[in-house]
Amino acid sequence: MKNLKRTFPMRNSGPDQNTSNQKIEVQKLSEKAETAIKEYPSKSRKEGGFISNVLKNSAEKGNILVVGYSPTGGGHTGRSLNIVHKALKENKLDKNSTVILHAPSKWMGKKDRPQDLAKLTVALQEKGVNVILAEATKSVQGYIRPDGSSDDPEILKGLSKAAQRTGERITDLDHAECYRPATDAAPMLDSECRTALVERAQKELDILVSMDAKELMDSLQSHIGDKIKDVKVLTDMDPALQKAARQAGVLDDNRVDQQNHAILLSKTESNCVGSKALLAKVLSGNREKVAHIGLGDKNSLQRLTKVFEDLDIQPGSKKSDIKEKVSQYIVKNAYNFKVPETPLEPAEVARIEALNPQKDLPQEERTLRIIEDQVRGALFHENIKNNPENAKNIVYVYAHGNQNKIAEYINARMKDDPVKDHYKETLFVFCGKDAVLAKDDAGKMATGIDAMSMAYIADGDGITTMGAGTNGEYAFMHDKGGSDSRLLALPIQGHDEQKANANNLEKRFSDYVKLRKDAAHESDAVPQDKEKNLTQDLDDFIKKSHLEALQKKYDVNAVEGLTEIIKESGYVEEAYEMLFSDDIGRNKGDEEFRKAEIELYNSPLMRANRKFVKMMFQAFDQMEKKMEAGGIDENTELSIKITSKESATIVSIKELREKMSTMEGMLEIINKNNIEGSTGNIKNKTESQEKKKQLEDAVLAKDVNMKNMILLEDSIKFFKEFTGNAENINGKMHEKMEELKEEFGEKMVTGF
Repeated sequence: MKNLKRTFPMRNSGPDQNTSNQKIEVQKLSEKAETAIKEYPSKSRKEGGFISNVLKNSAEKGNILVVGYSPTGGGHTGRSLNIVHKALKENKLDKNSTVILHAPSKWMGKKDRPQDLAKLTVALQEKGVNVILAEATKSVQGYIRPDGSSDDPEILKGLSKAAQRTGERITDLDHAECYRPATDAAPMLDSECRTALVERAQKELDILVSMDAKELMDSLQSHIGDKIKDVKVLTDMDPALQKAARQAGVLDDNRVDQQNHAILLSKTESNCVGSKALLAKVLSGNREKVAHIGLGDKNSLQRLTKVFEDLDIQPGSKKSDIKEKVSQYIVKNAYNFKVPETPLEPAEVARIEALNPQKDLPQEERTLRIIEDQVRGALFHENIKNNPENAKNIVYVYAHGNQNKIAEYINARMKDDPVKDHYKETLFVFCGKDAVLAKDDAGKMATGIDAMSMAYIADGDGITTMGAGTNGEYAFMHDKGGSDSRLLALPIQGHDEQKANANNLEKRFSDYVKLRKDAAHESDAVPQDKEKNLTQDLDDFIKKSHLEALQKKYDVNAVEGLTEIIKESGYVEEAYEMLFSDDIGRNKGDEEFRKAEIELYNSPLMRANRKFVKMMFQAFDQMEKKMEAGGIDENTELSIKITSKESATIVSIKELREKMSTMEGMLEIINKNNIEGSTGNIKNKTESQEKKKQLEDAVLAKDVNMKNMILLEDSIKFFKEFTGNAENINGKMHEKMEELKEEFGEKMVTGF
């Protein structure tokens, strides 16, 4: 490796991206970096009992931590892995410990996994911790449509097909992949060494062997026996792993689920309604401790300390001083850009180029770049370019599917003649990875200071979607940070949790939070009206924010107050304490939500509705494929399989319709007492049979009936129209099928 030169593949962050079709050859590694790579073992399979011995040693002398999370959006990834970093920092994970990363499948077919995972594996290796890797088979995923709305039918389809998944999987951890600790000869990692190792790990983590959560936990129990009770399990929206851990024998107090979707639970009414059947599954309810992430309940802004340092903001600085420094930094670095690290095809260059609102400008004059097909960077008038202190206000934009539309609209307003003051005097920052790039002392391009963090400390106003992370930070800054900032709330259409977050903030901060006009009724709005409403809301918000900015308390000492509140413990510390405190039984987390989730988990009504939705979406999927292949009629056979451990039911559309006409008939499909060929211990089989019996009893008692099954009558009506020959029914039925799928998506509480 002495003369190794590297050219790295283009990341899914898009060509960081200024569309130049140029190949960059990266400088060769220093001798120290080459040594580091040699002394940090690559991902490998070490069969022949190696992993079994590692697990037994960790069970006796250290800790075993199993981690699973949802890939949706990236927030679940960061939140989960930060807790592992905390345990590493506090020496709860040492050279005798093992971390099992049950990594989720890639979100929405993305090219790469988040780099956070690669960074963690390197950090664990550095501290001598063994890392075992497998990809989860039942990751909970949200899906976003091209227009930025939540694709709820796709979420339900993913749930329904879990039991039908096929493909090669391992069943024993001894066959898993692993990262062994760094050797004793490994050097201390400097920035270059760490970057090289992270880049290598990023490539190696691209493909992982798959392993079902139940098989993972059963395998772990087979290797360490009764010590399974002492294993630690951390999840963030991974109910399959929590269920498998409970069934394998991990103590309730040793399991923590970090979650933010409990905001969708009512504290005054029963949550056991059909529409919450999927939510009940996602919230787990397997008696683990709940680390609830409320909106602004705890501090997640510790990173602001480094922002103060990087901007050289001194104690005693007023808010006006901070705003001026932030404006200067953003404007100064706005024209920096990276050339893609690998050549792009001309068609891809043209496609990316077309997304940039500044495509009419020469490269060196652009302040916006396209990363992951999304606008990042800054927009400002010449008035601010020449004198950053002329920025009367800063507005940050973090709006996912609407981000490009917003950038295009604001860019157009900058070209008006004359430009209105509320655009001319506002500095707009479009947030996300590499929104602001800077040059280091050697003139090398690097990621700059986090754009949203800078906007926070400058008391900038926000235009954002309504995820728990950014909204929680907004609430925390208002409750404890003395913020006067305003917010235009753009919840993702059809995303139940984001709507709940928006309503929560609008109620708490009614003088500051504006909910876009059609947010509550977007499904009824035609596309043209949505565009018109969005631009009108933008214009109204930017104009009012500009006026209100003059009233912000810019003369107060902002540093002292912020420095104190960002020292407070946050969600990472809370979950860490739940898992690793010397008295783990003391910190039980949110007991109110825990009890509500256990009730949902045990509810026969929730189970019946969930199985019914599985059945319907399996039917939809097969019918759609058969339509494409040449047509179907009422005698077309479908294969329905509710759980992976039971055999499929082969039933014609006509027979399915007839069985759905009574609850007893439908139970023959969705509640089969068939465990032929099933695996697992007797305890788990018994539990499964008990739950099936509970559902039968609930149907007999009429607690579960035709009326409290979601969209059952509509579904029966849909199948009744499958009469006659294929020529008469296929066209119109496909359209009706899509309508019914959308209705299921609308009725069911999803939005992950």
